[in-house]
Amino acid sequence: MCGRFAQVIKHNYLKKYLDEIANPDLTIPINFNVAPTQYVGVIFQFDRQIIQDLMQWRLIPSWAENSSKYNIINTRIESVKEKAFWRGLFRHKRCLIPITGFYEWHKKTKQPFFIQDKSNELIFLAGIYDILNRNDGSLTASFSILTQEANSQISDIHHRMPISIDTRYLKDYLTNPDVEEVLINCDKSRNQVFDIYPVSKAVNRISNNSPDLLKAYIKEDNLTLF
Repeated sequence: MCGRFAQVIKHNYLKKYLDEIANPDLTIPINFNVAPTQYVGVIFQFDRQIIQDLMQWRLIPSWAENSSKYNIINTRIESVKEKAFWRGLFRHKRCLIPITGFYEWHKKTKQPFFIQDKSNELIFLAGIYDILNRNDGSLTASFSILTQEANSQISDIHHRMPISIDTRYLKDYLTNPDVEEVLINCDKSRNQVFDIYPVSKAVNRISNNSPDLLKAYIKEDNLTLF
């Protein structure tokens, strides 16, 4: 799964990956410890344009009468293939979440790890979104991150991992109407090579938000990570 990540992106930097973004000047808040329900930068297609905007990390269905009941931060890719509601969102409302890397806690020791691209590039997580039109006329855009079974690099830490899209297929993920082709490209993400290292347990506290969270933690001699 994915329960925390870092989004540290320089202004206008996303044009390096997607030069067709309609509003490239949007400033994405720097956040070293993104937690569910917070607003983060997301890329999606709307009215045939590729747009970046801020969305809340917890998918709230457009038909929800009580949004407080929903806290869908992750969605299994298996559900996208099998269940009508998720299949519909995947067909029509796909989004990308650009991140610096994500945190995962070891299933036994609870030691947090930071997982980033081996080449220190941004990771683009696959997501789905929806927009709730509230009774007062306000809109709430929210998203969920797609997950799959962990690859051999991550499986020792956790049995699930977020799906990341190869930078060659970013536009395709947002715009391709052929769902089966998109799913094939999602499956390719299992081959991505990561740089994984332990970090301080300070990341456990959501109020902690500094560059120090991304630094490698020097483990004590008596600490066993695996």
